[in-house]
Amino acid sequence: MPTISDRPKSAARRKSRFSAGAGRTRYEAVREAAAKGADIMLKTVLMVVLGAILVVLMFKVFASPMKLLLKLGFNTLLGFAALYLFDLFGDFTGFTLGVNWLNAVVIAILGVPGFALLLILRWLFRM
Repeated sequence: MPTISDRPKSAARRKSRFSAGAGRTRYEAVREAAAKGADIMLKTVLMVVLGAILVVLMFKVFASPMKLLLKLGFNTLLGFAALYLFDLFGDFTGFTLGVNWLNAVVIAILGVPGFALLLILRWLFRM
């Protein structure tokens, strides 16, 4: 049979996280805990603000390379379209270029001179 000392302590006697330590009142303990919570909240807000600033700076730093890559991708698609149209009319002319990534990228980077370069290389190295 349990004795009196085996019983759980009453709610009033249990230590809470706001218990007043040596020489502190309960009000001071609650105030310190609130200050710690405010400190954590302030750190969280600062981290979010610094993270947002970092993201904005990253976008600014990588904006011009991304524009260049998007332009190259768009020009590559236009190069594919030009190669495809040239391939469609290649049956009539008897002169074709392969529709592949290398030819499309050459046309994307060099434009019309790249297309002329591919035609000249095809003419020089006929197989």
